[in-house]
Amino acid sequence: MGLKPNIEFFQKIGVETDDRGYIIADNRQRTNVKGVFAVGILKGAFRLLIVGAAHGTIAAQKIYEYIKKPYWAGEDEK
Repeated sequence: MGLKPNIEFFQKIGVETDDRGYIIADNRQRTNVKGVFAVGILKGAFRLLIVGAAHGTIAAQKIYEYIKKPYWAGEDEK
């Protein structure tokens, strides 16, 4: 791990980043690209392993919910 995130792939698919290269995600770890979640290289996040682990847990739960929910059910914004 370095000080500059390696996010070239994410930029190619249109994921928004800040001027330092950190991915912008909401509190459910969702990016602006539907179905793409981010952990560990987020704008405003503490750069600590324990925070990354917590974000990973949140993302895993939200990804599971995203995959299991039928497309016609809409997205819950709670």
